[in-house]
Formats: sequence, C-alpha cells, structure tokens
Amino acid sequence: MLKSKKPFSQIEEFQNFIVVRGVRRFIEGRRITLHWPAGILSKSGASVQEPQSFDFKVLPAFSVNFSCERAAPTRPCNPILDMRLNFSNRVALELLKNVKLLSKKGATWIPVELKQGDQNKNASETILNGSKAQANLQIISNFADKQVNSLTFAGPFPESTQFKIILPKGIHDELDRPLVNENKYPLEVATDEYSPLIKFAAPFGLLELNAEPVLPVSLRNVEKQIPSNQKTIDGKTLSLNSNSSVKEVIDWYTRINNKYDDYRLRGTPLMGLSDGQKVTIPKPMGERDFELVGIPFKNPGFYVVELESPKLGSFLLDAGTMYVASGALVTNLSVHFKKGRESSLIWVTALD
Repeated sequence: MLKSKKPFSQIEEFQNFIVVRGVRRFIEGRRITLHWPAGILSKSGASVQEPQSFDFKVLPAFSVNFSCERAAPTRPCNPILDMRLNFSNRVALELLKNVKLLSKKGATWIPVELKQGDQNKNASETILNGSKAQANLQIISNFADKQVNSLTFAGPFPESTQFKIILPKGIHDELDRPLVNENKYPLEVATDEYSPLIKFAAPFGLLELNAEPVLPVSLRNVEKQIPSNQKTIDGKTLSLNSNSSVKEVIDWYTRINNKYDDYRLRGTPLMGLSDGQKVTIPKPMGERDFELVGIPFKNPGFYVVELESPKLGSFLLDAGTMYVASGALVTNLSVHFKKGRESSLIWVTALD
C-alpha cells in the first residue's frame, strides 16, 4: 500500500488514474459492468475510438459461518478436532474480544487468536523489546492492530455435548459493513460421540521373532460381545511361511499398501473367504474405552491381519462394514546392503 500525506491527485504514481463511483450502493455479490464509451478525450486531446466494457463482481455480503469436521455430513462435530468461525471479510480482533464457546455445563472456550492477543498484551517490556523469534510470539501491541478472517476453538471437546457460540453485538468488517446473519447467533452446535477407531501404526512393520512379537492396534468404540463379556473384534490372519513363494509375499505386501492408500477400498475386504483363518482379537477394557491391543505371533513369517467392524463402517461409510488391514514380517534376521562402484555386498545378521 502506498502511504503519502499528499492528496490522491498529486501522487505521481496515480497521475494516469481516475476514480469513479456509482450513484448508489452496489448490491453485494452481483456482477456489474463499467462501460467506457467512445469519444472520451484524454488530456492530450486523443479520443477513445471504440467503446469498452469491464466486468467486475461486487464483494459478497459480510457474514460469518461455522465449520467443523464431521464423520458424515449429517452428524455433529468431531469432538477431537477444532471448530472454526469463518468471516467473509477481515475483522479487527478488537471487535471479537467477547467471542466464546459455552457448553451447557458452563465450561468456556476462547478462540486461539484471542489467547494470542492476551499473551502479547501481557508480555513484559523485555520480551516486546527483544527478538520476536526468541519470544516465539507474534507481537500484537493492541487488539485493534490485528485483523482476522477466522477464529479457531481448539479441540478436543467433551463428546455428545451441546454448545453455544456467543458473538458480541456490532461486529463489522474493514469496510464498516455489519454482519448480515448476526441474528443467527448465539448459534447452537454439538459434538458427536467419540468415533469408532481401528488403527494400525502403519500398513507394514518388522517384528523381532525372539522378543515376544506383537502387532499393536489402537481400538475405540468397536466391539462384539462374547460369553465372557469381553469385547472382541472379528478378524482374519494370513501367514506366509518358508513354503510360500517370494512373489506371493510381494503380492500381499502390494495389496496391503494399495488398500492403505485408497480410501475407496475401506469397505472392500482384502482377503477372500478362502484366505487365512478366523481369529478373535480381545478388547479387555470397556466398550467405549480407548486402548492399545497387541496381536501376538509365535512363528516366523509374513502375516496379513484384517479387522472388520460394522460400527466403524456406519460412521465412515454411512452403511456396511469397514475393513482395516496391516502386514508384519516376523523374523530374527536383518538384511544389509552396501553399494559399491564396481561391486556390492549383501550380508545377514541376527537381530538378537
């Protein structure tokens, strides 16, 4: 932005500019056309030979919208992730100081941007006069000096809870336009229950044979009752041993990675009815508890594990069963490779 105390007409950079305005206020969001007719004369007396038209679009009305991540479009907000208020144009932080998120139990959340302002406002003179990088702060000497397009309420939040977003009256943007949807606030929003979770650390991993190998998997809110009242998840495991061909191992490894990278395959099982054997993965804690469970392997080989959960599918696929797969190589051997200019070496050592 060019800063000068001179009148606009006296600034050299704008000697060839003219400013025009409509006789009435343009309607937000509409398209307008500036028509430049033939015959207009320049200062030197040259005239415009042909008419010209210039199309513009007026800024949309100043509004604020709420957004959050959801497991499905019809579900409430994911309680683990952030909530946001998005403004269609910039607003001075000074006008947003009283924005807050209130739960029905009385808990209060303040937007991250306002906390940053308070942090800077209360910073000591030593920090303010020192290095911003050392202080690790974005220095805001006054709320009015900062303009924002959005506010973020940082998660996590309590699950299955009703909230209200409070906005102060009189919010306006940098063009001094009031909010057109101010009457929608206080806005009621809600969080979902903690979503079901089946998650392996990676699509493939190495496990030491002589170190009681287990494949870890994170579980939450996915279960199946068994007579002992333990919570379990049905799955399959496929072991490829020394009798299996290298091609078969590589084929399964490739299929696991392809499934991991393509979310469209979440509802498609990796293994057929004739592959592997049915196993049961116990979930010792309660149905909704988050826990890390280990799937033990006793023998060396390449293992493919696939867990299935209709409840996870109902959250992420709207319907059907979701399948989560991972592979593990259980071995006591480690292969090393050293590449040379004329020859190379490959050797094997024992992990223990």
